[in-house]
Amino acid sequence: MSKVLVILGELSDRDIDWMLANGTRTRISAGTKLIAEGKPLDALYIILDGTLSVSVAALGGKEIGKILCGEVLGEMSFVDARLPSASVTAIEECLILSIPRRLLAEKIGTRRAVFPAILSGNYEVFVFPTAGYCQALR
Repeated sequence: MSKVLVILGELSDRDIDWMLANGTRTRISAGTKLIAEGKPLDALYIILDGTLSVSVAALGGKEIGKILCGEVLGEMSFVDARLPSASVTAIEECLILSIPRRLLAEKIGTRRAVFPAILSGNYEVFVFPTAGYCQALR
């Protein structure tokens, strides 16, 4: 994908601990569809390991990009309640941290400074910084 979003650089250790305590690490196998285009999401996803393919129905399901370790998925649907504009499918086994939308909304509601990039609407620069964080969260 051409736009990767950065979150963790803005978060405190306490916020990251909260994400780990409230998120669920899940392994998905190759071929598993993590996000279906046009279907509502109930979580924000952080890719901890593996590679996923992004495709859109309007192009006959053609791959338009790849998602790698450290990238965040579902943030656009979280920020402005849009349905996903693409499908995301695992190319290989992946490790995903999923944070329930409801819990994330509650956390942001109780602590407005938690996700300044999201709250400011600056979600075009919203990345889960580097593979180092991925290893720490695995």
